[in-house]
Amino acid sequence: MTPFLRHFFERIWPVFAVDLRSLAVFRFGLGLLVFFDACGRFGDIGAFYGLDGLLPPSALAGELSGWRWSLHLVNHSTPFQALLILAQALAGLAIAAGLRTRLATLVAWVLAVSLCNRNPLVIGPGDALLCALLFWSLFLPLAGRWSIDATLGEAPPLPARLQSAAAVALTLQVLSPFFFDALHRGGSGDWAGWQRVFALESLERGLAPWLATHPQLLAALSAWSQWLQWLGPVLLMLPLPVVAQRFDLRGILRLLVLPQLALLVLLMLTSTALGLLSWLLLVGLSALIGSGFWEALERRRQLRSPTPLRVFYDDGCAHCRTACRLLIGLLLVDADLQPARGNRRADTLARANDSWVVFDRDDSAHLRGEALLLLIRRSPLLGWIGRWLARPALSAQADRLYMQLAPHHQRWARIGRNRWSSPAAAVRSGRWIVVATVLVLGGNLLGLAGPGNGLLQLLSPPLQLLRLDQRWDWFAPAMLREDAHWLAPGVLGNGAETQVLDPDPASDDIRWRYYEDRLAEPRHRSLLPVWAGRLCDEWNEGRPAGDAGRLAEFKLIRIVRPLDARAQPEQRVLLRQPCAAP
Repeated sequence: MTPFLRHFFERIWPVFAVDLRSLAVFRFGLGLLVFFDACGRFGDIGAFYGLDGLLPPSALAGELSGWRWSLHLVNHSTPFQALLILAQALAGLAIAAGLRTRLATLVAWVLAVSLCNRNPLVIGPGDALLCALLFWSLFLPLAGRWSIDATLGEAPPLPARLQSAAAVALTLQVLSPFFFDALHRGGSGDWAGWQRVFALESLERGLAPWLATHPQLLAALSAWSQWLQWLGPVLLMLPLPVVAQRFDLRGILRLLVLPQLALLVLLMLTSTALGLLSWLLLVGLSALIGSGFWEALERRRQLRSPTPLRVFYDDGCAHCRTACRLLIGLLLVDADLQPARGNRRADTLARANDSWVVFDRDDSAHLRGEALLLLIRRSPLLGWIGRWLARPALSAQADRLYMQLAPHHQRWARIGRNRWSSPAAAVRSGRWIVVATVLVLGGNLLGLAGPGNGLLQLLSPPLQLLRLDQRWDWFAPAMLREDAHWLAPGVLGNGAETQVLDPDPASDDIRWRYYEDRLAEPRHRSLLPVWAGRLCDEWNEGRPAGDAGRLAEFKLIRIVRPLDARAQPEQRVLLRQPCAAP
């Protein structure tokens, strides 16, 4: 490496450094989102992913390029689809707990990409961000802090701050949705993104109806969001020096910018229907929390409780130490773990009571279930229920629980015996990460010129293969020119009129909204009979021929309302569907 490049990276690398404690928070949130997103798909497995669903495999060929792949196409049965989604949910839980983290992240990424490719009609910007965050997480020590892997691993702990190509990639990925959405809006000269969003009836929820009645506040929010989305990422990536230990300019900027970006996401979360995207943006921002925040929390903790607990285990038991480490690590308790033979008082109590021993800060001894309750009360995670745990009646119940779990400590300790436990397993692929990062940034920049860019098409194959192709224009004018929703007036067997679809679009599931909106596009109109047939079957299920409430026919009408107040709404009848007799 030339001296110039070495100097360049020495200046740039610290700007993108991430704290392992922030990565732990990011890991926990990402894992939970993977879990809940997978669980939310179980109710629509047959409709979205089954052989007789709304996008059968025969119709999928026109939606996927040659670079897309999907394990969900190996078998089209509903049980197989449910099995893969269940595996994705379990991988999310493993990521959140930090158990075999890299393997769980790999499984979650493969299944997330596969699921997106199985039915591209029901995915949104949140799915693209989820796949990207999981991909970059493969090259990060997510389990470096506050995880089962870190607790039970024998490798020395990693430094608190991580400087690597993967850290750069994660930072750029988290900030890209804000920055490029602002560029898409600013490039057209339209800064009224929020005003357009709250004019959409189909997105109204939470604070949106109230904000829509306050145009001055809405205009101020729109200008603030535009400047914040454009300027915030730039400020966070400035290579500012550390003037003094307590005057870290980068830390001060993060303290000013990150809460504002989080507030912007919370406003979107409470006012618009962006689904998974809003939650992922919040989780992504948590990875950028600076070390100064955690150091301030640590100083405060040391002032409140300078003396850690002392936990003594039976060193004659091969698995007791591992079980105690696991418990302390999961509760995040500040405790010193020592063998009981090294302390005469602890050894005597342990042998006499066949128990572990925990000494509190006042040197009082606690045994069995009471020791477990003490650890929970001192835990920063569960300490808020400390008063409730202090009830005397719980001590006897805790002792019974301890006596039931103690014989199985070997089984619990076995969790740590795996070759994936070391969070320090660095992935030696910095050059490939740099290449992938350049491709992603290049794709986002070229996307500003429109999807028909020839160079963008040249970059598409590797981006599509890894599901890193992305376009952040959710508030851009091109996406917000009109408001549209479906109506489905129908006629029953007795001649009465009805509405087949829910007239309140805000109550729809976000994935159903993605699907219904894409069916209105000309290239997807051929799938309208499939959807219409399913609506017929759902309405008439359980109603025999001749039933007065049986649906005879209905129309699918697309109501398009331009955002220009002077324009009149337009009704487009896209399909007339008779419902066949059983």
